[in-house]
Amino acid sequence: MGKRLSQARNGHTNPISPLAIRSQDRSIQGTAFKSPTPQTEDLYIKSVNTTVDHYRALLEGLRTSQVVALPNCDLDSGNPTRAAEYSLADETYAKLLAQLANRDFDLTTPPLRENIVQFYSDLSAPIETKKGATRWQSLLVSLDQLKSAVPAPGAAISAAK
Repeated sequence: MGKRLSQARNGHTNPISPLAIRSQDRSIQGTAFKSPTPQTEDLYIKSVNTTVDHYRALLEGLRTSQVVALPNCDLDSGNPTRAAEYSLADETYAKLLAQLANRDFDLTTPPLRENIVQFYSDLSAPIETKKGATRWQSLLVSLDQLKSAVPAPGAAISAAK
């Protein structure tokens, strides 16, 4: 399209804008931007306000030296994080488990162990890591080792540092 030229009324040639050509193409007219409805805008504004209110409350808790408990949940849905819900979470948990296994679970606290075991509680789910057979088998071995591992007495102190 860059080489196409159009004749201007005064006889000079002007390049045609790709946008001008595309806007005349009837096959893409259905993809035009549509403004959100007032109800959709209201929902969006309310969700942003709610998020800001929660964030301010957390910051205020930090300012006043309160312990702030951050829930381990899917930030999009608010539900607990589960395997196969989000491929990057699957990959991150697999990497974390491999790193812990490489250290013989010496830094694994009971809450971390519980969280990983809970994440992999449904092995029938279409977990991203299953796409690599060798990696999946390694993960299953590491998961079994984690389940039988006894947290080291200093794990909670070491992990906090």
